[in-house]
Order: sequence, then C-alpha cells, then structure tokens
Amino acid sequence: MSAARGLAGRVTHCAGDDHDQQIETLFELALRPTATVEEQAEWCEFLAACSLVELCRAILNLNEFADID
Repeated sequence: MSAARGLAGRVTHCAGDDHDQQIETLFELALRPTATVEEQAEWCEFLAACSLVELCRAILNLNEFADID
C-alpha cells in the first residue's frame, strides 16, 4: 500500500486534482502506453467511486507489473 500512496502523491503532484489528467499521468508513469478512450472512461468511473491511492494500487496489481518467467 505504501507504493500506491507514493505513486498517488507523485500523480497528484504532476496532474493536480483533475481525474482525467490523473489517469493519463498514472498510465504514463506506470505503464508507458497511454490509456485508450475506453480505459480512460472506465478508470475515471473507478476513480469517482474510490481514492487515487486505490486506483494506483489497482494499476500496480495489473499483469503488466508481474514478472512472469
């Protein structure tokens, strides 16, 4: 959870309080490809219902972060 809090702090520092900008910044920092329009809409709904820390935690738990050998 501390990694998600740290990432959320960095996202807030870079993007402010705008949800769309937060999601775009989070994808740029964590995943590199930008979110598709559909992903942006889905994550925006998630962010409206949850905190930025919870969104960061969800992103950090995506398969893209798993090192599968």
